[in-house]
Amino acid sequence: MWNIGRASLLTACATGAAFVLVSCGGSSGGEPVSDVCKVSAALSSAVQQINQTPLSKDSTAAIEASLHTVDTALANLDKVDSTEFQKEMDAVATSGDELDKTVGAALDSPTPANTAAGRDSMAHFTTQVNNFAAATNDSC
Repeated sequence: MWNIGRASLLTACATGAAFVLVSCGGSSGGEPVSDVCKVSAALSSAVQQINQTPLSKDSTAAIEASLHTVDTALANLDKVDSTEFQKEMDAVATSGDELDKTVGAALDSPTPANTAAGRDSMAHFTTQVNNFAAATNDSC
């Protein structure tokens, strides 16, 4: 049953990431893509990357690399000067912080509770990134 849920989550994440990458991949009229669009695309890519790796002790290196990608995208999010999407940006930042904590705890101490919390925070982060992408869609 867990594999079906994880497969569904991965499919939803990949679909959401593909939507964002297509919708924020460029702009019409040859104008440069905004920082918001670049960060949104980077976050979507990071979500796709982290959700493709199972949360287990055997995949520690891959998960840590994915978390580094997420952290880089979050650092770039902090640099975006936009009040228009502040609510969504704050939600992404908060869920990203929680992701770091819970996934780190699951890797350090892979108990069923820690692993479940890590998976929950991965799903929540994915939702917040998808919400951010949807909010910025018209601007990208």
